[in-house]
Order: sequence, then C-alpha cells, then structure tokens
Amino acid sequence: MTIEATSALQREGSIPVIQPPLQRDTAYHRKGLTIEITRTYFDADSNASDAYDPETTVRIFVALSASGTIDKPFRHSQIEQSGYLNVTGVTPSDTVLVLNGSITRSVESEFQSGWRAPVVRTYSGAHTWAVVNVAIGRDRLLYPYPLSGTIFGTAEFTRTHTNPNHTRTVTVRSDYAVEFDSTRFAPIGFGAGGSLRFWIDLLLGTTCRERP
Repeated sequence: MTIEATSALQREGSIPVIQPPLQRDTAYHRKGLTIEITRTYFDADSNASDAYDPETTVRIFVALSASGTIDKPFRHSQIEQSGYLNVTGVTPSDTVLVLNGSITRSVESEFQSGWRAPVVRTYSGAHTWAVVNVAIGRDRLLYPYPLSGTIFGTAEFTRTHTNPNHTRTVTVRSDYAVEFDSTRFAPIGFGAGGSLRFWIDLLLGTTCRERP
C-alpha cells in the first residue's frame, strides 16, 4: 500500500493515525491505584524521542506501572503491576501493529467476616504474561480480532482460611497460552502441551469448552 493510499484511508477513518499521548494518559489515579504510562519513540537507528514523528518513528516502547491499595468494609487489598510493550508497525504506511512484551502483577488481600470476627481469609496472587508477536490490524473494521501471535500466562494463588479451630492453606498454579489466528474464537490451553483446552469468544469475552 502506498503512502498516498494509506493517507487517504486515514482521512476516511479506516486506519487510525498514531498520535502522541495526551498528558492525562500518562499518569492518573483510579479507584485507589496510581497508574503511570510512559511512551518512548524510536527511529530505525534506535534513537529515542519523547514524541511521535510520522516521518521517522518505527517503534514505540510503552512502560506501565500501577500500584495502590483498595480498602472496603472487611477487605484490604494491595496491588502492584508493571510491564512493557514494544510496538512496531507504527509508520503511516503500516497496516499491522505487532506487540511484544511482558507484564507482572501481584495481589495481596485480607478478608474478615463481618459476622464472625475471628474468621480471616488471606489471599495472594502472582500473575505473569508474555506477549509474543501479537499482530493487530490497524483497520479494525476489516480485522476486528488479532491476526496471529500468542500470549503465555502463569498464575499462582495462595489462600489461607483461619478461624479459632484451625488454619487451612491452599495453593494453585496454572500455566496457559492463548493463540490468535484472526478469527473470533481463540484457543486457550492449560497444562503441559495445552492438554486442557477451552475457547475464548473475543467478541463476548466468554469461554466455552467446544468451539461453536
């Protein structure tokens, strides 16, 4: 596709024009969390800039951090998250964005029964995601779902239940992978070799055991 043709599509709204982030997009607070997003723009020689240049920018590095506490009656949670994405395919003539990166999140929570004060439950969770060559069409009308790529995830949860009579602790770990192929349904496989498989409906955000 030529630059002239791409520019015409951008004017029509089929392909979004990459714009520098607004200040409100880079640091804000929401529901007890402090969220910071920074973007660094690189040219073909890996020279960094703090602004997007349609003539020279070929890659965007996006760094994300979120941390804070959520306090509600009988519940206290501490959340930490950090990660990054390398985004290529950002020149005006590109039609596909390609994402690679990694994200980690940890959650620590404590719940106390409002009816039985001595009963306390604690919960800790650790999540990691690796985004590998996830391709997204810039024309979302033509390509509404990721074209290809994989997201690998690991989640580990530990729950402790304490009352005056005993304490019980349970730990669960899960490894999974989500694969994209441009269609509405993406398989998610759990365990070694993805032996346990479900399907994610990317339109509705639901899962099913068999692909419809």
